[in-house]
Amino acid sequence: MSNYLCAEDGTPLTSETFNLDKWLAEQVPDYRLLDYARARRSLGRYNPLLFAILYLPNVLKSEETGNAITFSDVQLEMYRDAFNAVTGNGTVRIGYIASRSSGKSSMVFKILPIYFAAFKHKHFAYAMADSQSQASQHLDNFRNELENNKLLRADFPGLTTPAYRRHTSLFAGDSKTDYRAKDGFRFSAKGIDSSTLGAIENNVRPDYICLDDV
Repeated sequence: MSNYLCAEDGTPLTSETFNLDKWLAEQVPDYRLLDYARARRSLGRYNPLLFAILYLPNVLKSEETGNAITFSDVQLEMYRDAFNAVTGNGTVRIGYIASRSSGKSSMVFKILPIYFAAFKHKHFAYAMADSQSQASQHLDNFRNELENNKLLRADFPGLTTPAYRRHTSLFAGDSKTDYRAKDGFRFSAKGIDSSTLGAIENNVRPDYICLDDV
């Protein structure tokens, strides 16, 4: 178990004990580094929370918080679990139970898959939801972020650019159920009422599976 997002004595930080300004000062030794893509990528590679703050601040804000960046207990736990997953200390299966508007769906279906994909921590995300329409909405939210986030597009063009079919000008697998990136990352979204055929491609199985309301 790591001390990521923990107090000095190893106690996990909570929404009450986490100080964002203090934590950022500890993570970024010189804010001028953030002017450079290479530095941003280096700082965020094994720091999922910092990655989210740098690249997805719009996702972290809401009207409920007065458009301020805040974190719930379950969100901080998810970031700890993500850190443990990419550093080899995580568990294989994790379940989260939280109230609505706690930010768990944005974490599971947008922030974490973008983070995992950006650094190739994961290669194939597979999302399942109560219905195909719900699953497709999660994929649309993921795709919209890739299409409209200027900083993400500048620093990770291989992820934010859809793959093309060879010898054609058509996108490969860019549909309501699939997104395939130029760098090889794939995000497939299916309803629990849909067929799961195609969950293995070129002997590659999904290595990030997320379920919602199933």
